Amino acid sequence: MTDREPQGQLLDGRYRVGPRIARGGMASVHEALDLRLHRTVAVKIMHPGLGDGTDFAARFVREARAAAKLSHPNVVAVYDQGEDDGTVFLAMELVTGHTLRDTISKESPMSPSRALALLEPVVSALAAAHRAGIVHRDERTAAAARQHVVDGLGASAAVGAHLVAGLHGRLRA
Repeated sequence: MTDREPQGQLLDGRYRVGPRIARGGMASVHEALDLRLHRTVAVKIMHPGLGDGTDFAARFVREARAAAKLSHPNVVAVYDQGEDDGTVFLAMELVTGHTLRDTISKESPMSPSRALALLEPVVSALAAAHRAGIVHRDERTAAAARQHVVDGLGASAAVGAHLVAGLHGRLRA
């Protein structure tokens, strides 16, 4: 794949890449159609050039494998990881919703009980990750979605950019 937007491209003969829904320092997340299972997924695509260095690509794969092992109601499911013509990608559960940052902006100021209610699923998911030996180093309000979790594009010791927290439902890895 080239430096242009990957929308419309077919990854691994399976994932038809749709519009970009998030962008981080290491990767972009796109909506995609899984042609094999006929479902919509999120595909995280490492930025062009980063996959050229084996360190970044190896870390991306290592983090994907660690994230795939994490199972928790507040963690996003990781479905697949691969490489297609130099494009390193991760397929995962697509979660839609508003970010925690959006909710805080809309509802602030809020009562302590409301703030705790918003944080409980985030803390629960991060605790599950910690118990699994995963340390998330870049959790932020923009990463957390209202009903589930949207990919945080952060970096952690084992899972990196794949762990995020949800407000009411799920965290994604």
